[in-house]
Amino acid sequence: MPAQYPSQITAQLIKKVDLTDVVFAADVNDAYDEIVAIQTTVGANPGNPGTWGSAEWSEPVSFATVAARIKNLENGAYFLQRRFVSNLGNSTIQPSSASIKGLVIRAAASQTAALLEVQNSSGTSLGTITAAGVVAMTIDGGTA
Repeated sequence: MPAQYPSQITAQLIKKVDLTDVVFAADVNDAYDEIVAIQTTVGANPGNPGTWGSAEWSEPVSFATVAARIKNLENGAYFLQRRFVSNLGNSTIQPSSASIKGLVIRAAASQTAALLEVQNSSGTSLGTITAAGVVAMTIDGGTA
């Protein structure tokens, strides 16, 4: 009988008792067919599907193996993590072409706080861009 997995869970594998039940080749072969079907669906080494973020994330309707699905989830997490500026630093914003803006900071309606503030390691403001677009910078202890 062909394997039922992954379309359904088989309930036809019946445990045998030593020295009591007669074991036919079909009993063993059915179990082997189910094991091969599970291995084919899970894929080889699904616990370690490869290098983190080694390929692009995709939105397929289905995956050939569970390992391929796990790999796609990892790539998606890596892709999303790389799309955000990190508060830990080392973030680079690089437009995909010359006609794309690198970064846009858009004020809220009736914005009163600065759109951008640059600080030193002590948290002292060294420069700002106000909601009105005025650039103010600290130069030699004074504001320009």
